[in-house]
Amino acid sequence: MQTSPDSKPTPRGEPDTLVGRIATDLRQQIERGDLGPGDRLPTLRATALAHGVHPSTAQQAYRQLQGEGLVSSQVGRGTVVLEPEVAQPQSTPQRPRGKFSPAARAALAAVDNARGWSLPNLADCEFDFLSLHPEPSLFPADELKAAIDSALDPSRTALGYGDPAGSPRLRQLLAERGGRRTEEVLVTSGAQQGIDLVVRALVAPGEAVAVAVPTYPQLFGLLATQGVRAVPIESEDGIADPESLREVTRRDDVRLVYVMPSFHNPTGHTLDLDERKRFFDVLADTEVPVLEDEYESDLRFRGEAPPTLASLDPRGRTVTVRTVSKALFPGLRLGWLEANADLLSPMLALKQFSDIETSGFLQEVLLLLLERGALDEHLDRLREDLRRRHDLADRMLTDRLGEQLRWQSPEGGPMLWIRCDGLDAEQIARRASEKGVAVLPNRVFDPEGLRPNAPSAIRLSVARTTDDRLERGLQILCDCLESELEESQRKRAARPVIF
Repeated sequence: MQTSPDSKPTPRGEPDTLVGRIATDLRQQIERGDLGPGDRLPTLRATALAHGVHPSTAQQAYRQLQGEGLVSSQVGRGTVVLEPEVAQPQSTPQRPRGKFSPAARAALAAVDNARGWSLPNLADCEFDFLSLHPEPSLFPADELKAAIDSALDPSRTALGYGDPAGSPRLRQLLAERGGRRTEEVLVTSGAQQGIDLVVRALVAPGEAVAVAVPTYPQLFGLLATQGVRAVPIESEDGIADPESLREVTRRDDVRLVYVMPSFHNPTGHTLDLDERKRFFDVLADTEVPVLEDEYESDLRFRGEAPPTLASLDPRGRTVTVRTVSKALFPGLRLGWLEANADLLSPMLALKQFSDIETSGFLQEVLLLLLERGALDEHLDRLREDLRRRHDLADRMLTDRLGEQLRWQSPEGGPMLWIRCDGLDAEQIARRASEKGVAVLPNRVFDPEGLRPNAPSAIRLSVARTTDDRLERGLQILCDCLESELEESQRKRAARPVIF
């Protein structure tokens, strides 16, 4: 399979997506003077019709231009062209004082873009099939309280400043779990900070990160704030096509490959050993680093874990990010990076001047949970709980929809990816939300529209529920899916036959 035109760069460096093409067309009209200061852009519906896209795609292009400072959305007036910034002498700032920085504007635009799909309000939903962290009743509350009490003991020195790289003893234990050396571990404030440090250290503004779409949605906003682009790799349910990976990583602007090899978000797929080897067969003669996101690697409940990508990388250019957010709870905000010491050194420097260090107190709590065996005991219970719930979901879906839709039960983690080929995933998610069931459509995992023709699918999580609630919520979701299937069949039957 060859890469689609969606991966080609435009003259200004944006990916040549539908969003990028619309933004480029409007930008050129502004630069030529066809649209001047104060002029209104066409309505979203008019632009969508002109380009043959959904209005939400046109809206993303308008937001992109707004982030560049070319247009402004005004209530009652629509989107209007702004006065161009007048070039200033080199000795004075070219950006007006008090204006937000490009990074801040990009962050605001990314947040606004995420609102293009209205996430269900969990307060209004009885069945939370969104959250990836465990049901609160599974928390090791007593062990956690005991660890917190011990961490508050001043003799443990957890209340002052510590090593910017993290607690030496904690790093030692984490390194042993990952088959690394202590100096190859950097403790971070959650996996998100780890990803941020890797991108900041390895990718410059204007350069790109290659990623198989659909993927972790928070990645896109993070890249945008750094002026970095996401370049799509052709994939099947998040599994990168080798030929597409080969072509994309030969581009001069691609400086990093982001991959989730275990329990991929959102599809739940795990790369087997052959797929991991083929991955590095493609990258073996390149210097492009790899960011291996193992955010749920502790939650395997079926089969043997394949070797990590880092252990298979003959070049030693893979950085692994891990976290305890999905095993314990996200509020703990503890993660870590694993990599060769030379790769970690710039990330440590960036972190030191960003937050000085990750909370020493929280590190001490995690250290105590590890030393006392409480974390591993909790993980054993959590894995068994996830296995049982996935088995229940698989049985119910097979009974109700086994002949019409397809899915694959994962080897670990809480996610289930249901392919809805030929159906409107967003409509299914809305119908389910109206009935109190919160799930996510595939669009959420491609917020920039990098793969506009990607297969329709929904993601559900079995993490934050109980067996009884899972069964009742799945019955409602199956009702919604069956209604959508029946409606689709009626529409096909009603189409006129042309001889």
